[in-house]
Amino acid sequence: MTAMYKSGPLREVAMHGIGDRDAWALELSEGHANFRKLKSFLKDVRVEVPGDAPVGKKKVKKITGLVPAAGHYVFECDGHPKTVKQPR
Repeated sequence: MTAMYKSGPLREVAMHGIGDRDAWALELSEGHANFRKLKSFLKDVRVEVPGDAPVGKKKVKKITGLVPAAGHYVFECDGHPKTVKQPR
């Protein structure tokens, strides 16, 4: 059986997943019940990622987990450290 998910921006789908209409409700610590609920809700969900996909193709990624305080999570982009909060 295949699960069907609401389509739309990931933030809105995530808010739907925890049953809240306020985006601030997504500011969750790892121990919060809604963090665990959201982690379970989004696990293995495939999302379309905007970007440099070839014409006629969609760049799709699978959610494998969540990071608490993701806005502060540091990753590398073009050889420089970035966070989600920083513009590309």
